[in-house]
Amino acid sequence: MVLGAMLVCYLLGKGAQRKLRLNRDLATAQWEKERKQIEDSYQKEIDKREKARKTYDKALEAAETKKAAASSELEKQKAEEVKKLIKKAKSDPDEVDRILKEQFNIEEI
Repeated sequence: MVLGAMLVCYLLGKGAQRKLRLNRDLATAQWEKERKQIEDSYQKEIDKREKARKTYDKALEAAETKKAAASSELEKQKAEEVKKLIKKAKSDPDEVDRILKEQFNIEEI
């Protein structure tokens, strides 16, 4: 009788162990998937910020060039105002592109 009870406990324990291993494997796979998604999202954010910084730097350079090439005081003031607008829109590359397009007719930098 005791031997039979031990055999039943052993077989039930072995099935439970198999289920736990399966759950652990599924949890590990899910964790890896989420980790990859977070890393990809983080890299996209870094790329977006780098693009915004480059666009901002080039836009300021274009504004400075326009200001330096301006022959009248009015043109210099306009270039300075555009420079201020670009500084306000520093973190939004689409807004910087729009300002450049409207003010300097520059499509893409």
